[in-house]
Amino acid sequence: MKKLEELKAELDTKGSMTRRVVFGAVFFAFGLLFILLGFWRTILLAAITLVGVALGSTDNVVESVKGLINRLFPPSNKPVTYTAEDREKVQRALEKKDKAKTEKTEDKEKAKPEKDTEEKGE
Repeated sequence: MKKLEELKAELDTKGSMTRRVVFGAVFFAFGLLFILLGFWRTILLAAITLVGVALGSTDNVVESVKGLINRLFPPSNKPVTYTAEDREKVQRALEKKDKAKTEKTEDKEKAKPEKDTEEKGE
């Protein structure tokens, strides 16, 4: 356990030889995988490895997997509830949209008479 703590301290030290060797080996392995497997397979392997590390670092794997699945695919039978703050945000966004739309139509209407008078004057 003591050696593990020493190794961790050595890896946290910037510019240490251990840190250089470990990072060099990791990136060498990543580059080798990239060459041998190709880009997408390497990315898939890295993603699966990261998921494994994340699951391995949790206390309760079953609850973590359930939480991950529920975040990715929320239950469809659960009713959606909106807070007053959510409704206010939507209302403000709709008001902004309506205001921009009316300003745009007003600008178009102002531009039309100017063009008409220029054409009649010639």
